[in-house]
Parts: sequence; C-alpha cells; structure tokens
Amino acid sequence: MIWWHGVSSDDVQLIVERFPDVYIPARKQEKISVPGRNGDVLIQQDAFENVAQRYEIHISAEKAKVPRIARLVAEWLCVKGYQRLEDSYFLDSFRLANFAGSLEIENILNRFGKAAIEFDCKPQRFLHVGEEITTFTGAGRIINPTPFASAPLIKVTGSGSGTVTIGDTTISLTGISEYVMLDSDIQDAYKGTENKNSTMTGSFPKIESGEQVVSFTGGITGLEITPRWWTL
Repeated sequence: MIWWHGVSSDDVQLIVERFPDVYIPARKQEKISVPGRNGDVLIQQDAFENVAQRYEIHISAEKAKVPRIARLVAEWLCVKGYQRLEDSYFLDSFRLANFAGSLEIENILNRFGKAAIEFDCKPQRFLHVGEEITTFTGAGRIINPTPFASAPLIKVTGSGSGTVTIGDTTISLTGISEYVMLDSDIQDAYKGTENKNSTMTGSFPKIESGEQVVSFTGGITGLEITPRWWTL
C-alpha cells in the first residue's frame, strides 16, 4: 500500500503488485582528471542526488470502467511540489517526493489496469522516530542514531536574549517574546507568520551523529527539538 500526501492507494482502487526495488541515492561529487596522475581527484559534497522510487501497480475496475478509475488515480497523483510518500514496505520511514508524470495505464478488458508509477524523491529516508519532540528545560543530551547530521526544527521559549548550543554550534537570539522557531532545514527563524531572521546570529544548528550536548543561556527557558533523523 502507498500513502501519498496522506491519501491511501486503497482509496483510488490501486494495488501495489510486489515489493518495490530499493534505490540508493548517488553522492553529489565531481571527478577531475589530472594529467600524469593515476585515477581521478574527487571533489565530494556532503549531499546526495534525488532518487527515483518506482511502484508497479494494478487497478481493479470491476465496478467501474478503467478510464474512470484512471481519472481518480490522476487526481490522486497530480499534486504540486514535494509531498509525503509512505508505503507499507518501509514502515519506519517516509520520503519527500514529487510526481511529475507521465503515467501510461495498460487497459485490460476495461476491467483491470496495469502501470508503473515513478516518484522523484529527495534522497533522505526520514525516520518516524525523528518526528518525536524532545523537550529540554535545562542542559541535556540528544543522541542521533544515524550516521547523518540532521537539520532539526527547534522551538525556543523564553523572553529577551540568549544563546542555544547544540554540539559545537551556538546561535544567539534577541527580542524573544514567548517563543521563536528555528528551522535548520530551510534556514529560517520565525514566529507564526513573522520573520525573525534579523534577531539571530550564528549558524542554524545541525545534530551530528552520536551524542550531542544541548544547552541554553540568558532569557531562554526551554527547547522543543524535532530532530528529523534520516538515513538513505
């Protein structure tokens, strides 16, 4: 079963025929050939390419004709931007994906359809446990169970000014009123619809692999960290 932008494939009478193949994304890198030197020089980024996720499916249209069900499938698939993609084969994680199309559905006697759906996915497979909020009312520790640094969402509560430190990264904040949100993924500080980037200095924190110390100072009274753990 597939869940795409929160809607189940069952709702559009679509059935996944077999376990999907597992795709591992490629690292972003550049190879440079140096004259007179064996091999290539690698310039590697700490980032990965998008990856395709393909599902072979069939449509049951015994109570309705295939073209009608195909329209339902098209309406289900054709939403803009990156959406949440989950399936019943990898229950511990999800991807952020885009469906750009096209889709060709083989019509069998106007009662059954066969097709392959391919999503263009961001390389991360986000873990469900990474959506759980860890609350700090004082200094503490957080453990990243993956080999990859995560880009957390942090709710900073308090008033006035203070600093937040996670591992080796410290960010300074001013003008805090009740709370401010720090989103390390999109590099944005905000409160509701109000932009707060001008009230901070320093780099947005990431949570490196393993155990990291978390602390805060000044008028900050607490943190709520959604860590966003991910793997490949």
